[in-house]
Amino acid sequence: MLEWKDTSNYTRGKKGKVAPNNLTLQVNDIFIMIHKHICYGEEWLLTSTNLNIDKYDLKTTDVEDAKMKALKLIKNTLNKRIEEYKKAIEQI
Repeated sequence: MLEWKDTSNYTRGKKGKVAPNNLTLQVNDIFIMIHKHICYGEEWLLTSTNLNIDKYDLKTTDVEDAKMKALKLIKNTLNKRIEEYKKAIEQI
C-alpha cells in the first residue's frame, strides 16, 4: 500500500489543527507531490520533478480525489515513456 506523507510547512502550533496542504509519495526513485499553491486557491496540484511535471492542476479540492488523479496521471506518463523507450530500442 502506498503511504502519502504530510510534508506541509506549518506555523508554530498549527500541525494537527489545520488540514495538510502538501503530501508526498515516493515510489522507487520517483517523487510525487500533491500540493496547494496560493495562485490556485483550494485546488490541488501535482508536481513530480523526476517526470518534469510542475504544478499540474488536478482540478479538484478533494484530497482523496487528488491522490487518485495524480497516480493515474503518473501511470499514464510512465506508460507513455515506456512506449517511447521501446521504440527507441527497436531503432538501435
